[in-house]
Amino acid sequence: TEIDALLDGIDEGATRTAGIVSSLKTFSRLDEEDFKDTNIEEGIDSTLAILNSKISGQIELVKEYAGLPLVYCNSGKMNQVFMNLLSNAIFAINENRSQGHIDHGLLTVRTRESKSSYMIEIEDNGIGMSDEVQQKIFEPFFTTKEVGEGTGLGLSIVYTILQEHQAKMTVVSEEKKGSRFKLSLPKDLESM
Repeated sequence: TEIDALLDGIDEGATRTAGIVSSLKTFSRLDEEDFKDTNIEEGIDSTLAILNSKISGQIELVKEYAGLPLVYCNSGKMNQVFMNLLSNAIFAINENRSQGHIDHGLLTVRTRESKSSYMIEIEDNGIGMSDEVQQKIFEPFFTTKEVGEGTGLGLSIVYTILQEHQAKMTVVSEEKKGSRFKLSLPKDLESM
């Protein structure tokens, strides 16, 4: 009985390890530096898998995927965008919880399609931002985090990558209520 339990534990650990390695491989796309047709929702999922330990049991995750077709983009760089935005959302939620403004963390990821673009929304019920902070978030080295917690480069990198993709991003945020980042990738990028 003990050997069976041990083997079950080893099998579960190996399966989880294989899942993490697969997510890291999908996330990093080290062999892909060019623009190509990419499954954006798979990229978001691989990023969420990497961040799972920061989400699991602490934050409710809601995924509202539209089943997007393949999107023409640089998948590795778009995964960087997702990592920075999702990491910031998790940080903001935990900050809002630690300050006692919310009891329950909520992170929602949505994908949508319009006539001219593919949209990705990342919404949280985190600490939010003042209008003044929102004006500075894309500036290199600007951060609201404590020394040693952030470099202030995450959203600056996001902004640069989105420019390379001729994409747009809008931000709606309210202090102590949360933030919503909406990315819009043009469908006709391939011909631009």
